[in-house]
Amino acid sequence: MGQPNAGGHRENEMKITCLMENDPPEGRDDLIAEFGLSLHVQTDGRQILFDTGASGAFAENAETLGIDLEEVNAAVLSHHHFDHGGGLGRFLEANHRAPIYLREAEPADRFFKALAILKRPIGLDLSVPGFSHLHFNSFENSKINPEARS
Repeated sequence: MGQPNAGGHRENEMKITCLMENDPPEGRDDLIAEFGLSLHVQTDGRQILFDTGASGAFAENAETLGIDLEEVNAAVLSHHHFDHGGGLGRFLEANHRAPIYLREAEPADRFFKALAILKRPIGLDLSVPGFSHLHFNSFENSKINPEARS
């Protein structure tokens, strides 16, 4: 492999750190667990946040693990459910420049339904400050790069 880059990683090397998951890692009582997912990806000198969990707790775990969210170059939300994008507001507080990648979808209420009696909202909270003013980038023909959010 090549020489280490500015982040100390070699070219074509990837490091994935789980910031949020349903279960805490064994022996890590200092990390928060909740329903949802958030991953921090480092590769080729870039940092990508993949999903933000159900709340801003992923940011506390990032801090505990020594990851500076302000240094993230791009954020990717896999889909429009709260357990993957519920912490978006917290990310927007920490990082004012990273583009956000999220498949466009018609504004709609998203619900989990079961047995015709249980109905629970599972969509992203569109009332997050700044959410309605964000420009979301399409996944099609996109390369994640460190350019500023538009």
